[in-house]
Amino acid sequence: MRRWLALLAGAAVLVAAGSAAALELPALPRCQGPISSRADDIPPARVTVVNAARHGFGVFISADGLILTNQHAVGDLETVGIRLFDGVELTGRVLDRHAVRNVALVKIEAGRTPSLPLRLDPVGLDEEVYTLGPLDDPNPAGTVTRGTVRALSTDGNLPMIQSDATVYGGGSGGPLLDASGNLAGIAATSVPNPDRSSALNFFIPIDDALRYLNIRLGQAR
Repeated sequence: MRRWLALLAGAAVLVAAGSAAALELPALPRCQGPISSRADDIPPARVTVVNAARHGFGVFISADGLILTNQHAVGDLETVGIRLFDGVELTGRVLDRHAVRNVALVKIEAGRTPSLPLRLDPVGLDEEVYTLGPLDDPNPAGTVTRGTVRALSTDGNLPMIQSDATVYGGGSGGPLLDASGNLAGIAATSVPNPDRSSALNFFIPIDDALRYLNIRLGQAR
C-alpha cells in the first residue's frame, strides 16, 4: 500500500461548468499490456463501502481519495465507512449521488490513493473483461475472474454492460476491468440466469457514471 501511495500523484480540481461546478479529474495514462502484468497493482484500488444497512465495493478514481461506488451502497447517508485493501478503516464523505443511475462519489482523506486508469470508450461484444472477488478470499488479493461482454443493453434509457464475469455477494460497486486493467465499469446488479448457470451481471459504463456525477476527465499527466 505504501508503494502505491508514494507512486501516484495528481489531484482532482473543481472547475466552473455554467452555473454548476463540475469535477475534473486528471487522467491517468491508459494501460496497454496484459492485466497479468498488473496483478499486484489493481487490488489496492478497490475498497469496501460499509454502512449500518448494507455494504458494497467501490474503486478509487483519483489519487486524492475519490471513490466511485453505487448509490445504494451509501443510501442517503452523508458519511460511510471505507475499508482499504490493507484493512485500515476510514470515514468517507459522500460528495454526490444519483439514485436513478445508481452511482455515488465518496471522498476520504488519506494522502495519495491507488487509482485506476479510466476507459471512457465503450467495450465491445465478446471483449475480455475481469472482476475482483472478495478481499477476505483465501487469496489475500482477492480472486480475479475472467469473463466476456455478452451484450450492450439499456435499463430504461440507461446504458448497461452485460457480462458473465462473476459478481460475488456484496460486490456491487466493484470494478469491471478490460484486458489491460483499465476501469471500464462498476457492478450494478445481478439477475439469476433462467438456465441456472452463471448469473447475468450488469455494469454501469464508466463514461455514463461520470456524466451523471458531473465529472469530466482532463489530460493525462
